[in-house]
Amino acid sequence: CARRGPVPLSALAAGPRTRGMSARLALAFLRAAEEDLAAARQLLPALPRPAGYHLQQAAEKLAKALLAAAGTLPVPRSHDIGYLAALLPPEHEARAALAALADLTLLCVTARYPLGEELAPAPSVEELELRAAAVASLLRRVADGL
Repeated sequence: CARRGPVPLSALAAGPRTRGMSARLALAFLRAAEEDLAAARQLLPALPRPAGYHLQQAAEKLAKALLAAAGTLPVPRSHDIGYLAALLPPEHEARAALAALADLTLLCVTARYPLGEELAPAPSVEELELRAAAVASLLRRVADGL
């Protein structure tokens, strides 16, 4: 895979070129979010821990798509969905729905690594299915708007 050099700061200045870059980046994050959501749904109900991780990743990438679409470049390298939601303008129509998914942030780590000498309890399948429906609904709303 070819590696590109760093993007010059002048390329990040507000303007048509950046808006195009923001839209392309937003769409790439949306595609990645769709893949993580599909993975979570395929893993349910048999494997709730990995499904929870992919659900968290879908929400995180959805947040990053919203930030890119809003022109927040570079997109922050954070897994904290609540933090990412708070970076959206207060009047943004998806901010509250995204903030409501903030508790998924815990699944980024607890779904994958032992806590002490034991795995964390698996999240409930019912709760994950509800959260997957919420992510899917927000994903559709965002995709329709981009």
